[in-house]
Amino acid sequence: AKYFRFPEFSLDILNGDLAKAESDDPAQYANLVSQTKQRDSRDLLTYAKDAIAGWIVEDLTLVEFRKFGFMLRLNGIDKERKFTHSSVITNQADFILTYNGKEYPAELASTLEDSWIKYDSIWLRINKLDHLREQKALLIGTDLYTGKFALVSQFQSGLRYDDYTLFGKA
Repeated sequence: AKYFRFPEFSLDILNGDLAKAESDDPAQYANLVSQTKQRDSRDLLTYAKDAIAGWIVEDLTLVEFRKFGFMLRLNGIDKERKFTHSSVITNQADFILTYNGKEYPAELASTLEDSWIKYDSIWLRINKLDHLREQKALLIGTDLYTGKFALVSQFQSGLRYDDYTLFGKA
């Protein structure tokens, strides 16, 4: 997070210090607290750490995909790496991918565990697959457990891990 120059608020969260995060940025803290639906059953600190870890993976994905000739730019509401109020959270794709002069919305799904291999499935948030289909978005899968990544351009119901077209190692 320091490498990507995340704000002090995020560093406080990663250090497990919610009180300092609230003191450093009360407005962002209030936005974080508002995200009860997104948080599901996780406690506030776990949810915040998960969100920040996701942002780090997104930033790493930008760097890695550029090595293969893909140009990505951040696209979602959280591209500024700040928590926003739950009322303004959208289902926009995480990235815009530019390749051979064309732009495509692209969503990132990643795993840090062996769950995709173990269960032969890719797990997405509720309704995410429907939103990706509506946007005609690409899915960028990063499996940090195996070091592989994939680019999926068409979505079928029951998308399985084996359906990935693997391009290389992340």
